[in-house]
Amino acid sequence: MKNEGKELMPSAFVEDIRLALELEAEPIALDDEMKFRFQALRFGLIRKPVLQQAEKDYIDSILSNFVMNVTALNNYIDCPLKFYYSTLVKVPGAKSEHASFGSAVHAALKQFYDNSKMHSPYPTLEFFIEQFNHALHKEREVFTAESYGRFKEHGGRVLAAYYDHKFKDRKPEQLIQNEYRLDNVSLGDVPLKGFADLITFYGNDITITDFKTGDPAKAKPQFKRPGEDEKKPDGGNYWRQAVFYKIMVDRLPKNWRVQRAEFEFIEPDKKDKFETIPVIITPEDEQQVAAQITETWEKIKKHDFYTGCGKEDCEWCRFSRDNRLYTQLIEEEVEKEELI
Repeated sequence: MKNEGKELMPSAFVEDIRLALELEAEPIALDDEMKFRFQALRFGLIRKPVLQQAEKDYIDSILSNFVMNVTALNNYIDCPLKFYYSTLVKVPGAKSEHASFGSAVHAALKQFYDNSKMHSPYPTLEFFIEQFNHALHKEREVFTAESYGRFKEHGGRVLAAYYDHKFKDRKPEQLIQNEYRLDNVSLGDVPLKGFADLITFYGNDITITDFKTGDPAKAKPQFKRPGEDEKKPDGGNYWRQAVFYKIMVDRLPKNWRVQRAEFEFIEPDKKDKFETIPVIITPEDEQQVAAQITETWEKIKKHDFYTGCGKEDCEWCRFSRDNRLYTQLIEEEVEKEELI
């Protein structure tokens, strides 16, 4: 049947086969969700779930203490419902094994740098691995017995290679600040906060380093600026994170100058090479992210976060649709490429 309700004529080829084999035609009933999936494939439709608005006083009480960080900004830009569920009301979710592995690696790096002294030998590899194992053990409830052993072995192998690449037979040459908290700053009337994994000082010039686990190749889209990737019209999350940090540092009561931000991958690429990806921040970058911060802040203050993005791969839109948490679904036609 066509979209307007008219009966479709069967395919002559299929009808010939049916008659030759003396097959009976059986009607197939599709539920609304399945019908939409077929329509989306054919016409490029998305459905944006719209939630019932929560009690205004309750949301206002949460927002009264809200301070913008880059995770909240990225969540809102990805999908307003993602911001609402993850950042605002903090719906609990299961932590993935890969996220727990990343947390253990970050914890090991923190302890490693906490025990590093200027112009003294770095801590030993054994210390590094011990800190990782200790941190991974704290995350053990996330893993199965088999996967825990696999991630422990993988972590030991990766960190040993990373240690040889970066620390073996070397001494710290520059002053560093490990896990530095950036707060008590604002952009106009927008309060900001953040957390830098590592700041390296060259006099008053600084480099901000963020540590990442995972495959560097898969992260490349996250470094795109607006206009460089049609799938990320507002730019990638890592690009925005780098610029967000510079905006904060520029507003600290310090004479620091951000030369660049960089993202250092602890796991090697497919060629067993370790990659550090720099982001050189331009004035245009700062203007774009400052505008994103300001515009997002205004939308949040107006409680404009009850309508989802509608993208098929959005877990929060899918969560709202599957559990029928919406009051309505807004259907829109989009270009095929935008559905991904």
